[in-house]
Amino acid sequence: NGFPNVPTLGNVAARINTTPTLSARFSDPDAGDTGTLSFRLCTTNDCSTLYPGGTGSASGVANGANGTWTPPTLPNGTYYWQARAQDNVAGNPPSDWSTVASFTVDTVPPNMPMLTAPAAAARVASPQLTASFSDVDPADTGTLSFQLCSDATCTNVVASNTTASLANPAGATWTPSVPAA
Repeated sequence: NGFPNVPTLGNVAARINTTPTLSARFSDPDAGDTGTLSFRLCTTNDCSTLYPGGTGSASGVANGANGTWTPPTLPNGTYYWQARAQDNVAGNPPSDWSTVASFTVDTVPPNMPMLTAPAAAARVASPQLTASFSDVDPADTGTLSFQLCSDATCTNVVASNTTASLANPAGATWTPSVPAA
């Protein structure tokens, strides 16, 4: 009976705003084997320090299938994780731990954009809208969304645009095509 392979980790976005569900694929050279995937969540990039409550497992995972585990609710920060496989045949050792993957939980929204041009209530023939993006976390990036409206409450949007990813802090300008009156 063959030993299980080191699991392949599922994708977790690099930066998220909630605790993720971690997944890994169970793979064993014996086609009919099922197994258990063990997960560990760490606070160090070599997984030498476990996060409190940072271990879990998925049992009865079919060969070639993914098993999942959701860690406890996580505060903002960067976390590292790994998985290993154990087949259900008694006496076989588990696989090695997978390579380490990481993700960052960030629940703090960016600051409200500062509108820098045109000035409030300005009358312009060809508008050029300028705003700035900033976030309390200097490593964050973000986008700005612009809307050109035909009324004060912005219920009638006549044009809109979203910027590409911006550094923190950064400004962006958008010159909309103004529809004919």
